[in-house]
Amino acid sequence: GISKFSDPNVPVLKYPSKDARDFAEFLVNNEHFARDHVRLLTDQGATKENILDALGDTWLPQRVLEDDLVVIFISTHGSPADKAEENFIVAHDTNSNKLFSTGIKIQDLASEITRRTGCDRVVLILDACHSGAAELAAKGMVRQSNFDADKLVGSGLLIISSRQADE
Repeated sequence: GISKFSDPNVPVLKYPSKDARDFAEFLVNNEHFARDHVRLLTDQGATKENILDALGDTWLPQRVLEDDLVVIFISTHGSPADKAEENFIVAHDTNSNKLFSTGIKIQDLASEITRRTGCDRVVLILDACHSGAAELAAKGMVRQSNFDADKLVGSGLLIISSRQADE
């Protein structure tokens, strides 16, 4: 969860870091995730390098087993599509004038997590503008009311986004 950014041109957000802390506590206290299986990155700790390291190098791939359930919650700014039709997650250290080199490409995020962990049960929750770009070819749940997570069985990737790709 990122509320504060090093780039003064990126507006401060009120709730993302709090939402991330609350979601981490929910996973531990309500869903009984082991505390050492929940990684929380907020504000200055949520740099592009730290996020990608946690998702693809030293943290998640070292802990997850093939049949585990991976749940990732990201709350921050998301960028509109650039000239290449790509959207980006804005990390703490993202430069708003250099999104390609300093942001995290939304369109690659889900597939990279699945590929780097080898896990085939991934839930990716994106609370960011333009987060619907995460899986443009996928079918969306439009105005879906609550669903029962206990009834979700099997494998696959579930992306829950707060916005469509163009908003």
